[in-house]
Amino acid sequence: MTKASLQDRLRYHFDNYMSRGTVALVSGLAIISVLLILVAAGIITLFRFSQDALPFNEALWETMLHSLGTEALASDS
Repeated sequence: MTKASLQDRLRYHFDNYMSRGTVALVSGLAIISVLLILVAAGIITLFRFSQDALPFNEALWETMLHSLGTEALASDS
């Protein structure tokens, strides 16, 4: 027998995770959302994309508001 490749093993683990049901899907989405918010806040802090240099906690808050709430985008100037 041939040994399964890394891609095959990752697909197998992903399929097993997705087959666990709705709780797994929602928790996976939450984990991915938190990771993306953290990365975006880090990028904003490092490269100073804001007019005034935001500390990490402020950038994290702003990124979370823009990611999870649509009203923050409507009132943004």
